[in-house]
Amino acid sequence: MSTNEYDPARAPLTPAARRGLEDELEQLRRQRDEVARILAGGTDSPGDSVDQARTIEAMDRLAWLEDRIREVSDRLEAARSAPAPGPAQPGDVVTVGSTVTLEYSDGTTATLRVGDIAEDLGEGNLITPDSPLGLALLGRRTGETVGYDAPEGRLSVRVLETARNG
Repeated sequence: MSTNEYDPARAPLTPAARRGLEDELEQLRRQRDEVARILAGGTDSPGDSVDQARTIEAMDRLAWLEDRIREVSDRLEAARSAPAPGPAQPGDVVTVGSTVTLEYSDGTTATLRVGDIAEDLGEGNLITPDSPLGLALLGRRTGETVGYDAPEGRLSVRVLETARNG
């Protein structure tokens, strides 16, 4: 796989992303068990339309939970751990798990994290590796300028600083 090829199913997970997915999986399994108990406690009689609607709603919820459990389980099973920097990947190389400070062509700067969506804390500083900017940054070093296609056209950024998250 070359530097800019990205397979989301096999993408590395940082420890924080792995913990987040494991926590979500545990919560989903508890919810599934709760919904299954509710369904198992139902009666065999048809009941009124409200009872039928609740049963259908619970069955839909159970199906959604099963699908999400399978999706998260598959992601955890297929994912590699994000590599620690070593001889092949010095700390100044952008990888999944890096925090990068970028300078845009207009002179503004931003410090962003490259990581899995499972790590998103709602702070607006996450770049997923499969986004146009994420793909352009992977494998780049401090000091390099990279171009990428954005909705507003072709943009470029310079990598000012790269750090690996522990």
